[in-house]
Amino acid sequence: MTRQVVPLPAARLLTRAQAASYCGLSTIVFQRECDVCPIRFGANTVQRYDRRDLDHWIDRLKGEPDAPSFDQWLDALDTRVPPDRPMREREPH
Repeated sequence: MTRQVVPLPAARLLTRAQAASYCGLSTIVFQRECDVCPIRFGANTVQRYDRRDLDHWIDRLKGEPDAPSFDQWLDALDTRVPPDRPMREREPH
């Protein structure tokens, strides 16, 4: 029986060089143009850029309206239909 290797998911947190590459920019242009703040770990020695923040930055550059975050989307659903209501009484989408 052979062992099957499960691939790791794509990294969400990226180094500056990875973030620049993800955005299709050189590191120098990325540093100059990108206003996304990196996440700092430890004593600020390790910094990583969140891909979701980079995607949001790119969407803003394109002039797209701010899309609600996943948590905002869930909150909106929670306020629309009380959680104690049975599924069959909920409004169809």
